[in-house]
Amino acid sequence: MDLSTEQLVEIPFFHQRVIRALKMDHAGVLWVGLDDGVMQGHPELNDWKRVSSVKRPVNRIFEDSRGDIWIGTLFDGLFQIRRKDGFEIQYRNIPGNSRSLVYNDVRAIMEDNRSNLWIGTRGGGISKTDLKPPRFRVLPIAVNAVSRRVTSLRVDRSASETVWIGTDAELLILKNGST
Repeated sequence: MDLSTEQLVEIPFFHQRVIRALKMDHAGVLWVGLDDGVMQGHPELNDWKRVSSVKRPVNRIFEDSRGDIWIGTLFDGLFQIRRKDGFEIQYRNIPGNSRSLVYNDVRAIMEDNRSNLWIGTRGGGISKTDLKPPRFRVLPIAVNAVSRRVTSLRVDRSASETVWIGTDAELLILKNGST
């Protein structure tokens, strides 16, 4: 939309493509999650390029405090694109490995004040990790099976760092390690 005229302007490159996630990073680059991967570009230049090996639908795009981009996918896990060198790392659930991502359908990503990344999944609950190097820890939030279908996460950045957890059927609060 051109805010000066309040008119919508179509970006021709994305005509008839499903847009699933959007993220404007700190450098002004727009990341666009599609049904078949991720594009990035500068909207004012109409300059777009595929930037990841992601081939599945993208649910979320998140930028952490270091400027790395995290891409949550439908059944393909979590991808990290490091800002410093563009290197891409994929994190997936590995059955039997308690340090792997809890589930491969990533729906929510957030970072707390301690540089911990929280990953909400639709089916496995929440994984939490610090950013160096990521080793995931499963948070036991499941009150019932619906609780494991996380759709959104938000952190209250006050001293208590309350975490709000949205699921398919309820709102949960995580305070100081308890739900």
